[in-house]
Amino acid sequence: METTARNGDVDLLTPWKSLATTNSSAAASFGARVVVLSQFVGAALPELSTGQRREITRRFRQGVEDGMAYADDRVMPAEYHTS
Repeated sequence: METTARNGDVDLLTPWKSLATTNSSAAASFGARVVVLSQFVGAALPELSTGQRREITRRFRQGVEDGMAYADDRVMPAEYHTS
């Protein structure tokens, strides 16, 4: 990260402020997507038959298992595994 000069002093906080702004925007965007997807699932699932819900549940669980198996081959932070 580059630093910027202000009144002859080096402002070391500028890069950190920029990083915080970027990360907050990314977190807000991610949160909005989670809300939209949660609302979609809540609206769509009750309209499906029991058989369709079972198949979706099976596929979802298999997808989660596949993702976790992929992560097992790599070093991931503890937060990844607990979520």
